Amino acid sequence: MNELIEYILVNNSENFRDFHVLIIVTIGFMVMDIFTGILKSLYNKEYASSISKKGLIKKIGWLSIIIAFSLLSFIIDVKEMMIFSSISSMLVELTSIIENLSAIGIDLKVITRFFKKE
Repeated sequence: MNELIEYILVNNSENFRDFHVLIIVTIGFMVMDIFTGILKSLYNKEYASSISKKGLIKKIGWLSIIIAFSLLSFIIDVKEMMIFSSISSMLVELTSIIENLSAIGIDLKVITRFFKKE
């Protein structure tokens, strides 16, 4: 078992580094989304823990996908899927951050004009 772990770490050091960077950046976007979501709910005086729980569950789901592809990349070449899932997650989080900031009065019309009105 130790030989397998050593082989993975030595022969996949680039994948291991990429894995850490993607996870850290993705978590950074998630933390920013949580923070701006809390600001929005406080601004609108409508904080609900059930909404927070659902959002947290979705974030755990995204991280699970990214981690799964990251782990698979040590065995087979799925690096593109790891990158795609990370970027997809970051774009979802960025969209939410922009919506949250717009909802508390920060003028982002330059960006939000491309969003679909609900």
